[in-house]
Amino acid sequence: MATTAPTQRTVPERSVATLERREPAGEPTVQAIIAAARKPQPAPARGAWLCGTASAVLWYLSYFPLNWGPLAFLAPVPLLLLVRIERPTRHMYFAIYLTWLVATLAAVSWMAANMPMVAAWLALSVYMAIYPAVFVFASRIALHRLRIPFVVAVPVIWTGLEFLRAHLMTGFPWYFIGHTQWRWTTLIQISDLVGVYGVSFVVMTCAAAVAFCVPAETFRRLRLLANRDGGPATIPFVATRSRIIAVASAIVLLTASLGYGFVRMSGDHFSPGPRVALIQGNFPSILGKGTREDLVWTKHHKMTSLAVAYQPQFVIWPESAYRWKLLDAEEGASEVELSRIAKTLTQGELDAQGWKDAGFGVREMIGDLATQSNAAFITGLSAYVVEKDHGLRRYNSAAFAVPEMGVTGRYDKRHRVAFGEYVPLREELPFMKALSPYTDASSIDAGAAPRVFHHAGYSVSPLICYEDTVPDLVRGIVAGAEANGGEGVDVLVNVSNDGWFYESSEQPQHLATSLFRAVETRTPLARSANTGISAVIDGNGRLVAPVAFIDGDSGEPTSMREHSGRLKKDMSAVLVADVPLDNRRSLYVRTGDWFAGLCTATALFCLCWGLVPRRK
Repeated sequence: MATTAPTQRTVPERSVATLERREPAGEPTVQAIIAAARKPQPAPARGAWLCGTASAVLWYLSYFPLNWGPLAFLAPVPLLLLVRIERPTRHMYFAIYLTWLVATLAAVSWMAANMPMVAAWLALSVYMAIYPAVFVFASRIALHRLRIPFVVAVPVIWTGLEFLRAHLMTGFPWYFIGHTQWRWTTLIQISDLVGVYGVSFVVMTCAAAVAFCVPAETFRRLRLLANRDGGPATIPFVATRSRIIAVASAIVLLTASLGYGFVRMSGDHFSPGPRVALIQGNFPSILGKGTREDLVWTKHHKMTSLAVAYQPQFVIWPESAYRWKLLDAEEGASEVELSRIAKTLTQGELDAQGWKDAGFGVREMIGDLATQSNAAFITGLSAYVVEKDHGLRRYNSAAFAVPEMGVTGRYDKRHRVAFGEYVPLREELPFMKALSPYTDASSIDAGAAPRVFHHAGYSVSPLICYEDTVPDLVRGIVAGAEANGGEGVDVLVNVSNDGWFYESSEQPQHLATSLFRAVETRTPLARSANTGISAVIDGNGRLVAPVAFIDGDSGEPTSMREHSGRLKKDMSAVLVADVPLDNRRSLYVRTGDWFAGLCTATALFCLCWGLVPRRK
């Protein structure tokens, strides 16, 4: 019997599309499953947390109180690894922000250490921590989408964001990465070309070259690479030639900067200048616990008498050292308005004539100090001025007096400290007032213009408080004085009250930041600061050895440094020094912030480009 082979039932082939149509509602389609399998999965967040933490810690250690400046060349490197990877890790930007928030809270903790500015401290830290995350985002756009070379994109964008931070919302030009190199005098000479921003650019270029040479194995160990098709992804291939070019570029830039610094510092560029006596009180400023005016006056007057024996040509008291207010009235101001304001502010004790008499008494007392010292006298004080067009104005001022002539000029501070001297947008956003410990009556008005004072053949221009940390403001003063064949400024004079932040890292950080203004403008800087650190800085950014440094309590000469080499602070002192005048001119003074501005424009372009959706 013949047998027949069993017939096989064949199942008709069905397309993927047919299967998809039969998938239950809400279930993923086959195509979706395949696409998901092929799509790179972001790496876990652990690597981002490690990189963010390492970078933030190294950044913090580069500044005071530890002041380990060389670490700044390595601090950005972990952050730059997050720029190199093709795909962000999970929660990468959140990790960067939070780790740097902790670092900034620690760095500016001096804001809340001795005065009730906790809200402002928190707000500033929250704001500053945004920049590292924005930097990584913009750098990734520049590298991966715009194909800008890594070693170019990194320093350009970092420098641009520093310039932006120096100007946005009145600016906070502290804690630039270039400031960490304040002791490397040869390197910081490039500041007279493009400002402190040039030093930041060099540091970031070197850091970029180091990060560019980090091997792939490091990325794998940190688990920074996304999974692709079931296996680990690789970082973009970097040819040996590209690494050599990156390292060579950094070496050439650093070498050229050092070479320029060596040339600028060689030769004799200084001539003898005026002898100054910096009077440094030691009166911590605590809100609601002010020191009696007569005690402050007596102490500063006593220390001034110690300085007179050295025959200074300028005696300089700190900001707020003269505690009585200078009452003044602009010529042409209404007598009726003046009388009303005087009676309101003094609870009826003074009328218009009494206001004028009180102002005359203050000017006479300051003038007597100049005559008794046989030196020009500069002191910080508060000025209440009734102006013809604006009514009452409150200024943080510096008065200038010369022997036998009395007070001949007054400078009113122009760059106010946000939340310390005024509250921005306080009318539009009333909640902003909560960030300041002061009332509206404590706010001050901004001065109108810089001033240059003359005595004994020398010209000096005052800066008050943190104005010596603002590059473009100081540059503008020197440039304006040199314009149209002007005589220029021989010495910049900073009067500051750092007593708000006594026994903190603010005092040396303030000094290190202000030091760059002397190099940028090739103009020496004399600083008289309550609680310190007072100093004379030459046009190369070096501290000038004093003729005498006298303990203000014992009256005995002493050293301005501790046994550890650190500069003394939180003490009463008299520092007498001869200021060396600088005969060099600065390109930065003439051309301004074109370089940093160009970097900022590039950074903003990358940010905007990153917000444009990519074509699929």
